[in-house]
Amino acid sequence: MENRVTVEEVKKILEEQTTYDIVGPDLETQRKMSQLEQDKIIAQILARERLDIMGMRRTWSDWLLRVIISIVVFDFFVIVAVGFKWMSFNEGYIVPFFVGESFLKTIGLALIVVGFLFNKDNVVKK
Repeated sequence: MENRVTVEEVKKILEEQTTYDIVGPDLETQRKMSQLEQDKIIAQILARERLDIMGMRRTWSDWLLRVIISIVVFDFFVIVAVGFKWMSFNEGYIVPFFVGESFLKTIGLALIVVGFLFNKDNVVKK
C-alpha cells in the first residue's frame, strides 16, 4: 500500500498550489458592472420622466396662456362694447362684477401656473 499519500505530502501539495479567492476580480468586476448598468437604467428612466414632465408643463402652460389671453380679450371687448354703447345693462353692478370675476379667474390661473408648473420640487423627487 505504498500508493497512499501521507498528510504531510497533502499539506505540501496544497501549499504549493496557487490559491484563488472565492470572490475573484472577475466576479467583483461583474458586480460593479451590474451596479453601473442598474444606475444607468435608473438615470435613463429619471431623465425620460423629467422630459415627459417638462413636455406636459409646456403643453399646460401654452393652454393656460391661451385661456388667460382669451379672458383678457373678452373682458376688453365687453368694456369697449359698454363704453361705445354697443351693450347696455340695466343694473350698474353687472359690469364691475363681471370684470372683477374675470380678474379673479386670471389671478387664479396665474397662481396655478406659478405654483405647480414652475415648482422645482415637483420635477425631481427621490
